[in-house]
Amino acid sequence: MDYVDSLFQKVVAMIQYTVSALADQERNSEFLNDFWKAALMGYGSGLCIGLSIIYFMVSTGTMKWLARIIEELEHKIIMRRRKKRQSQRNYRRRDNRF
Repeated sequence: MDYVDSLFQKVVAMIQYTVSALADQERNSEFLNDFWKAALMGYGSGLCIGLSIIYFMVSTGTMKWLARIIEELEHKIIMRRRKKRQSQRNYRRRDNRF
């Protein structure tokens, strides 16, 4: 009888473990579903607000700020290239001295 009782207790313990594991999985999947909903709501509202701001900027026709930003970026890129070329030339000159 003791063997049957211990076997029965083991089976009950395994069933309880699997039920609790399934409940944990259900809670985790429910959290992930809610998380994705919230993330998509945030992206959607941000997209709508961003598009409305862009439409307003383009419809006013004053795009000087955009032209200034592009010119500044272009200037930075050109300066980096010049600096890189100068450092490469100086490095070559130093190598030729020895």
